[in-house]
Amino acid sequence: MNKTLANILAAIIPNKQHRKKVRSHLVAGRGWPRTITPPDKKPYIAWKSESPEESVRKGLFSFAKDYFSQYGEDGILEHIFSVIGARSKYAVEFGAWDGKYCSNIFNLVRNHGWQALMIEGNSRKMAALRKTAQEVDGRIEAVNGCVGIKKYPLLDTYLGNCPKEPDILSIDVDGLEYHIWESLQTCKPRVVVVEFNPSIPSDIIFIQAKNESVFEGASATALVDLGLKKGYSLAAITGGNLVFVDDAEFAKLGIEDNSLENLWFDAPRSRIFHTYSGKIYTWGMPHLLWGGAEIEPDALQFYSSFQWKDGNELV
Repeated sequence: MNKTLANILAAIIPNKQHRKKVRSHLVAGRGWPRTITPPDKKPYIAWKSESPEESVRKGLFSFAKDYFSQYGEDGILEHIFSVIGARSKYAVEFGAWDGKYCSNIFNLVRNHGWQALMIEGNSRKMAALRKTAQEVDGRIEAVNGCVGIKKYPLLDTYLGNCPKEPDILSIDVDGLEYHIWESLQTCKPRVVVVEFNPSIPSDIIFIQAKNESVFEGASATALVDLGLKKGYSLAAITGGNLVFVDDAEFAKLGIEDNSLENLWFDAPRSRIFHTYSGKIYTWGMPHLLWGGAEIEPDALQFYSSFQWKDGNELV
């Protein structure tokens, strides 16, 4: 059994004995077991869906490759521009960090001769960012500044030297991505890479408050809806980013079904529910994605005991 499936089973089936039984069913080719006898002291909880083995990455993710990016964006973007072509060969990215670490555009600058505007709000990173610019003969304009919507300047403020149609815009600020992209007026990038919160299920629209001090992000669905309003179609989804292409160019990619349901094979399916007695259970979210703290259902309880009395009262 491959590691990917083993990791999936470990994430959704905490009990080792249950996991072992599910594994044996899959290995024997009998599919996902529909019923398992619950243990005496704890309830049995499982997804009704088919085997995770049937889920595969689709769309442009087959081109995923990392040179500097984090989740395969380098290879996906290389493929997109091999199909739609590069025009301005100009890219914009913020927060840029040192210009290399987890960058979605540095591969295009270093290996394909592009120019870029890189914006970084952390002044302590600027020396490293300027050094990176020197490594590519100054083809990077390194700017120290924060992009925002109220407290900090709008993205448009920084784009005075930017082409009206830069080939790519990469947005990564751990929170305000939705609002910053929504505010963009002065240019129309052909491709937009925008960070999303991958802990939010695909059927939830979540947009954090317009507050630079909040770091919650936006759900994939919310950003897909915004993309449609701004004239973009979803082309790919990675572990932390959505890749959009201008509607005028999208058909060239030959993607027949660009729905989240089709492209996001490992979308979270976390659930929270309660029983007749008021006890709360969680499923599909064993730990926090950031920080790694385990989620203990006992810490979520409102009642100290769980007993059912006369069918409608809690003791």
